[in-house]
Amino acid sequence: MKAIRPLTPDAVVRGQYEGYRSVPGVAPGSKCRNFVAIPAAHRQLAVGGCAHLYPRRKMLPVTCTEATVQFKRPPRETFGELVPVNSAHMRIRVSTDFSIGLGVRVKIPGERMVGRDVELDLHSQPVDEMPPYERLLGDASRGNVELFSRQDLVEAQWRIVEPILGNVTPV
Repeated sequence: MKAIRPLTPDAVVRGQYEGYRSVPGVAPGSKCRNFVAIPAAHRQLAVGGCAHLYPRRKMLPVTCTEATVQFKRPPRETFGELVPVNSAHMRIRVSTDFSIGLGVRVKIPGERMVGRDVELDLHSQPVDEMPPYERLLGDASRGNVELFSRQDLVEAQWRIVEPILGNVTPV
């Protein structure tokens, strides 16, 4: 978190998902925000020049936390064809089930040099069926700190988001 620069209002996009104002109970002229896209700029050289975008929104078919890393295209394409931008990636999903996906382009069997996108998908199902709050309270009472943030981490997170708090960007 210390390597992430504070956000600036001009770099943040806030809005509403399409159709929000037609939801029963929502005022037709509502300016309620339920979408945000936040780019994070890292100070470290190892990830310099990489854009990290953290979108958040409501009304999606799946509730999860997911990060996707798009790998840069190689200087010379193996198959000599137009390749989709998202064909080389790593996807990490943290939800009730944890998964990691590694997307690559592989050669289709045969003589032609033609590729197709595939994704290796690894899943981990929770072994205990303990409800989340029961687990959280149990870990707190046992002194397990894995699920809790330290004070310096919380302060670093506030330093990043403080410049965009409030009504500083239009919908």
